[in-house]
Amino acid sequence: QNEYAKSMNVYRITFSEGFYAFESIYNSAYYDFRVLDVNCDGQKDILKIDYSKKLDKNEFKAVMLGYRDNEIKDATSVNLDFSFSSVISVTSEYLSNENRRRIYIDGVKHESGLLTDCIYFDSRTGELQKEASGRPALSVRSSRISNIVSDDINNDGLVEIPFEEELLGSEVIYDDNMQNKTQLIIKWKHINSNDTLCAEILNPVYSYSFRIEKDMINRFTVVNDLENGKLTFYTLKYGSYGFTKGEKLFEIIALPSAEFTDEPDYRYKLLAESHGYIYYCRIYETGEENGYTRSFIKKNLILD
Repeated sequence: QNEYAKSMNVYRITFSEGFYAFESIYNSAYYDFRVLDVNCDGQKDILKIDYSKKLDKNEFKAVMLGYRDNEIKDATSVNLDFSFSSVISVTSEYLSNENRRRIYIDGVKHESGLLTDCIYFDSRTGELQKEASGRPALSVRSSRISNIVSDDINNDGLVEIPFEEELLGSEVIYDDNMQNKTQLIIKWKHINSNDTLCAEILNPVYSYSFRIEKDMINRFTVVNDLENGKLTFYTLKYGSYGFTKGEKLFEIIALPSAEFTDEPDYRYKLLAESHGYIYYCRIYETGEENGYTRSFIKKNLILD
């Protein structure tokens, strides 16, 4: 029906006079779909993502299919955030104490970056509903530049959402007349909690991210020198001019493998080689005093 839609066909298998036959009981265009127990009745359902274009805007809705009177029909639906230009990820969690499944839908915004919408099946009304979780809406609060989707990052059965914030006291140095901007940090949180499970600093220019453990959050800042491939961690200080960087803790440096000629000086320790880069770290005196080691840095350097 349109450039995004695919065709979904559902058949019933019949047996008559010794022969099996396929009888079509549902046909519809669709953008994406998942098979999961949406209404928590112990049986798998089809959750379909539909797409349409109205007034030059993409519109997406989640549709739960229902089986009644030997037919499959659209049982209930809910519109997704109007900022979606595409849907790229659908994941879910089951809340056993509520017998309810939350479904997280991540999509690309019309402008740039991602956002998260969340829906569930309301057993009282028999309809799909948007998850009400604070104001502004989740899709507004979860709006982010980073291309990273919701996930169960700690394997506890619950989905965490990546919320993006500016890192206090931080700087990013890049090739635009050497102007500075603020480093962003991804904080992974549950939908109804402000508690951060862990965090990440993404460095897509050099193909890695660095995981921030919970006890390290709000205790550091960084200078991300994209010109020279150096990500330097500092203590975070608060003074009369607000939050600023203090003493150096440690540094991660990425060197292109193709341009690599000489080993860095002895103060830099090898971490890994991947994605066309060689990664080193240097730990400063204050970092050593705070317990930061090469093994700690290597463990939290994410290259996949």
